[in-house]
Amino acid sequence: MLKKLFKLILLISIITSFTLYINEDIDYNKNVDNIIESKIKMKDYDGYLYIPKFSYKGLIKSGKDKEVLDSNNILHFNNGCNLNDEYGNIVLAGHNNKYVFSILYKLSIGDDLIVYENSKEYKFKIYKIITVNIEDTYILNNVVSNKMITLITCTKDNQNRLVVIGEFVSP
Repeated sequence: MLKKLFKLILLISIITSFTLYINEDIDYNKNVDNIIESKIKMKDYDGYLYIPKFSYKGLIKSGKDKEVLDSNNILHFNNGCNLNDEYGNIVLAGHNNKYVFSILYKLSIGDDLIVYENSKEYKFKIYKIITVNIEDTYILNNVVSNKMITLITCTKDNQNRLVVIGEFVSP
């Protein structure tokens, strides 16, 4: 009898914690959608990244690196390139967690990335996925002859970075 009671309590606690985990994700996603829908709140952000393959939306923000990243936002890396520039490398960085860039590992060459800024849509197609050493900064370079986007996140060992690069296909 005691074993059955223990198993029942264990099962209930597992189900409860799983439900809380799912609700946390739903609340986070709902919050992102509410911010995107609210033009007033969007003024605090540079825009948002949409990855159609996963229906993922992440808020993009400029600012102090650690502050932006730790608030589960995508950091628009200040390398001198903006979305409305004719050419350059737009670099977006994010933590490798369930709210930001853990999905980058599931992307493939040919997948779409869409960035929305001030009601404008910028579409990119992934053409390169690489891993670089944490010390390699050449991927942040803004000297390119076309418009491109670079998404960057840490790997599990924190010694390398996963880099996803897309080329601009349409405004």
